[in-house]
Amino acid sequence: MEINPLIFREYDIRGVVDRDLTPEIVKRIGQGFGTYAGNRGARRLVVGRDGRLSSKSFVESLTSGLLSTGAEVIDVGV
Repeated sequence: MEINPLIFREYDIRGVVDRDLTPEIVKRIGQGFGTYAGNRGARRLVVGRDGRLSSKSFVESLTSGLLSTGAEVIDVGV
């Protein structure tokens, strides 16, 4: 799986749903961020989402990726 490097911006991640951002890509991003945070001593991470139709599946994928690194995930919802 190839991740489009242009989705990564200075302050966020942006892309087109089902092209640049799929549940599998979002899970991989979660794994990467969970590893990065864990290496810096952060074990408790917070996720939230907005009202877009893709948000629910993306937060589930992101959470799965984060949990796979040993992180504790707090979901604050919408």
